[in-house]
Amino acid sequence: MPLTVKSVIWLQADELLEKLERVEAQKMEMKIQRERFGALTKILADLRHIQLSKMYFKTDHAFRDFLTTLPSYDGDARKNKEERRWKVKKRKPGEIPEWKKQRLADIAADVDKKTG
Repeated sequence: MPLTVKSVIWLQADELLEKLERVEAQKMEMKIQRERFGALTKILADLRHIQLSKMYFKTDHAFRDFLTTLPSYDGDARKNKEERRWKVKKRKPGEIPEWKKQRLADIAADVDKKTG
């Protein structure tokens, strides 16, 4: 029985429909796998949070430094660490720091109010 053009077209269409069904099944499998990975990620994040809450850090800076070393941290750890670093400004001998100048000004204002 020879194949006609019509029957060839139907066979090709049937093959394409089968491929489409396989692709849809793969898409569903991938969707389920993505949901599983998402759930696993959430569970691991929860476990990490529980562990971090049990750790003791002397300062907030030590805690932040630890967080930047975690594999899940996305960002520039070195830059963030430099931004958090406490910077000391060297003063010239005899120079009064700004906070002390402000305190002296406040004290002088209080004295002026009391005496004036």
